[in-house]
Amino acid sequence: MSRYTKQQHEDVARILKDQLSSAAPLNWVGHIAEVETNATVKRIAYRFADLFAADNPGACSCPPGEEHPSKCNMRGGFNREQFLAACGLEPTCPLCGKPSDNGEVHLDCAHYEQAVADRCEVGSHDGPCTSACVPERRD
Repeated sequence: MSRYTKQQHEDVARILKDQLSSAAPLNWVGHIAEVETNATVKRIAYRFADLFAADNPGACSCPPGEEHPSKCNMRGGFNREQFLAACGLEPTCPLCGKPSDNGEVHLDCAHYEQAVADRCEVGSHDGPCTSACVPERRD
């Protein structure tokens, strides 16, 4: 049984959205403060999404006794994407942080990550991969 109700989810989302869409600043100092405040509110929204999802994870809809795929079809539970959208946040790609239709990895990002993994072995050099590892990268 969930500790939080749908109404509580909606109330939290409304409060966070109102904070993110507050009035524009009047000067540069106000702009810096607004950017920092929005970043903090976004982090708080994602933490609430984590909390609500852990509280109400849903149930696996795979047939009993069958092996589970890498992404189980979950039924019910807390809808993280819907909550973040209600907060005024777009789902983002976990690799690049740019907007994504459903919070999944962009195909280009996945291809780039695979290219790095294919060309660069862990421990083969110190520091991050550069154009020496991945020729199409422009450092």
